[in-house]
Amino acid sequence: VTIGSSGTPRDYNRDLFSVSAGAKTNVNNWIGNVDVTYASGLYDQPTYYDGYFTNGGLAANMDISNPRAPQFNFTSGSPDDASKYVTSNYVNRHQIANDKDIQGSLNIERTFDLSDKNKFKFKFGGRMKYKEDDHTRSYYQYSLKTGSLSMSNFLSDYSRPKYFNGHYNLSGAIANGYLMEEYYQNNLSLFNNNETYIRQNTDPDSYNGKENMQAGYVMGKLTLDKLDIITGVRYENTGFEYNGNIVNFDNTGNYVSTNKVAVNSNFNGFFPSLNLKYALSSRTNLRAAVTKSLARPGYYDLVPWEEIEIRRKRMKKGNPDLNQATSVNYDFLFEHYLKSLGLISGGVFYKNVDNYIYESIYTQQGGAFDQYQVTQTVNGANAHVYGFEVAWQQQLTFLPGFWNGFGIYANYTQIQSKFKVPGIVSDRTVRLPSMRPKVGNASLSYEKYGFSGRLSLNYYDTFINELADVEANDLMEKSRFQLDFSASQKINKQFTVFMGISNINNAQTILDFGDGRPNDHKYFSRWGNIGVKYNPFH
Repeated sequence: VTIGSSGTPRDYNRDLFSVSAGAKTNVNNWIGNVDVTYASGLYDQPTYYDGYFTNGGLAANMDISNPRAPQFNFTSGSPDDASKYVTSNYVNRHQIANDKDIQGSLNIERTFDLSDKNKFKFKFGGRMKYKEDDHTRSYYQYSLKTGSLSMSNFLSDYSRPKYFNGHYNLSGAIANGYLMEEYYQNNLSLFNNNETYIRQNTDPDSYNGKENMQAGYVMGKLTLDKLDIITGVRYENTGFEYNGNIVNFDNTGNYVSTNKVAVNSNFNGFFPSLNLKYALSSRTNLRAAVTKSLARPGYYDLVPWEEIEIRRKRMKKGNPDLNQATSVNYDFLFEHYLKSLGLISGGVFYKNVDNYIYESIYTQQGGAFDQYQVTQTVNGANAHVYGFEVAWQQQLTFLPGFWNGFGIYANYTQIQSKFKVPGIVSDRTVRLPSMRPKVGNASLSYEKYGFSGRLSLNYYDTFINELADVEANDLMEKSRFQLDFSASQKINKQFTVFMGISNINNAQTILDFGDGRPNDHKYFSRWGNIGVKYNPFH
């Protein structure tokens, strides 16, 4: 048995800045508004020290009666003896990212009275967006020219009793990353740079890019007594330029070269919509819609990068040839407003998705990298999604005094989906990756005396996280319940204090393979925020 132990202190700074301006005008019943937003962000991680030590002189029996937390009964050697852990390498890194966003929009509308109950609203406008992103992750691995280092000289006093939800006790053999950095800086002549490790981990994640998006639309809303007809069309064009790196290695896995790659491309299309609303009564409506929508690939997915691990026969790469996903959507909804403040609604939907975007793990067939395991974001074939959703929202205003500030909210969505993906033997039909078949939420709220609070219980069903060649190797994220709380209190017209706590019940995130084999199991514990909000314009 070999055990690895590391101490990896990390620190980062995040600076965010945004400013917005807008204006509204009315000229001869034509109403116009314009807004402009500028935002910039900086992420800087100057501290990342990784001292990783291994102890290979152990023997143990494994107790897997609880496969989620296997126990080791050591028969030879001690996992807590720091003197038995050694290393000949040290890693540090510096990661920095800058991004800039500029957005603007213009909308103009006018309403024409056709009769007492009939109206027509005409509206048109446009939107633009410009984005820059520059990301550099500089990894460095330093290897001792001779010999090794013992953890006993770099020992941390860190301990974590009842770790992993009480299944393990962490203490004894845990390294101190700060001591490793200090030793390296004071003994530079003892180390060589590991060029292969540096280039393999630095170049694929260092890139820059620009995106330009322009969109325009025109729409009309016709009101005929109890019937509203809203129709329109939007045109959108997105152009992008990305610069990335492809890293090459020889047959023994040693670094050979890095090739810079630049890609220019664009997405565009027309997206029409038709919405109908019919009032059965003053509080009850029927809604129906047919729309076309889009989903663009993620920013990093389009970057032209490639990382090849010769010895492990694995490859990861970006995909600048990705297409945007488009969907034709059909929706039908019933809604009823309650006499006391509340709403009950339910509906069904169907979506026909083209070029669905998902992360795939597949085995390369033929070519220079035959039988390599490749991880890449790709477009799939046509997908079909259908399901239903129900919701109930109610403010308990009919209760007396203090109690009428309470409210309840619940919703549930169930989705069925299918599309075909390549397999080793033949195509197979699967559910859509990254789409949970069932999602539910129930919450209790209170709003009165300047106080607003909400306690929410959320349910997330099991879904496919990553698709592989065969079902047994698909990566599945298991279902979970999560309890969250948020609240705010107005102090006066200008000041409000707020706070939030997420994952109160310490819900676990579990990843299993399709045949039930464990892959990853994490507890993130609870996290929260607290702050003060100031509005000078009241």
